[in-house]
Amino acid sequence: MSPRYLRALSLLLLAGWTASAHAATLAEIRQRGYMVVAISDAASPFAVTTRGKRAGFDAELLDRLRRTVPFEIRLKTVPEESLTASLLSGDADAVATSLEITADRQKAADFAPPVAEATLYYLKRRGDSRVNSVNDLGGRNLGIRTDSESVLGLTELEHQLAKAGNKPLGATTEYPSDAQAYRALAEQRVDYVINDIADLAQTVKKQPAAFAVGQPVAHQTYVAWAVAKDNADLAALLKNFMLQERSSGDLANLQQKWLGWRFADLPASVSVQDWWTNRSDRPSEFPIPTPKDPD
Repeated sequence: MSPRYLRALSLLLLAGWTASAHAATLAEIRQRGYMVVAISDAASPFAVTTRGKRAGFDAELLDRLRRTVPFEIRLKTVPEESLTASLLSGDADAVATSLEITADRQKAADFAPPVAEATLYYLKRRGDSRVNSVNDLGGRNLGIRTDSESVLGLTELEHQLAKAGNKPLGATTEYPSDAQAYRALAEQRVDYVINDIADLAQTVKKQPAAFAVGQPVAHQTYVAWAVAKDNADLAALLKNFMLQERSSGDLANLQQKWLGWRFADLPASVSVQDWWTNRSDRPSEFPIPTPKDPD
């Protein structure tokens, strides 16, 4: 049997396995008496591990969900990159990690109402009077973490600076970790750092005398929990729970407690779209180049 045939056969078997596997519906969860939720094994502003036990924003929010449902909730720890895959495979019924809502992830999962933003902001040194708005960032040195979403956000920042007639981006330095980027900022090796607002807010909460959060440098993005695509009843359960947490003020209290920031006016749902084609300054008609008339 040729290697090509074996590969094709394995893909067919995988496709059949994926199609047959599914996360349990709410009715099936009630019948068996428990729900399996996937959580990330990575540390983040929304999750920490203390003495071998998961704690933080997501963990406390999950404890609140436990008090509202008539069944057990069991945890399944998986790598962050495998969270939505765990829904597709049926290994988990829901994801209880604050996961950024992206277009690719929305193809595989339905997201509950967002619990916070993941919008990119800039961080500056406390008391640096040279930087008071996005317009002041042109020409200044910036720091970002290597391979972070911040790298993608630079295109939007460049567009904002150009549109306002400001200087272009200054020198960009990438760092292996957020902590190293923040240290470079504190030591005045860069003038600002770009990262998502949850991480920056938590950093300022820990070091309020050293840093201050500036303005957003990119379009709004959000994080939320998720269920498998088209699992309507379970999606409705999570939606009702999240909206109740909002209306009671408990969600805002958790945001302040763990992140040091309150996210007001979160949308009930999010449909991710490309920022470039949906930007506010997009022309109604794009010009189509035509050949010049011959001399």
